[in-house]
Amino acid sequence: MDHLLDIVKRDREWNEQAARKQLVKFFEALGFKHPLAIGGRRKLSSILFA
Repeated sequence: MDHLLDIVKRDREWNEQAARKQLVKFFEALGFKHPLAIGGRRKLSSILFA
């Protein structure tokens, strides 16, 4: 997950946003209340909206 977040941080549009899309799939698979999903969504939001 950290690797995908790093890709998004360096280049949001990489491979038609493949890293962001994969992260969303992980979050959905884990469930919205899973600690990894919560932390990952928080990190992704800070990258996208900073």
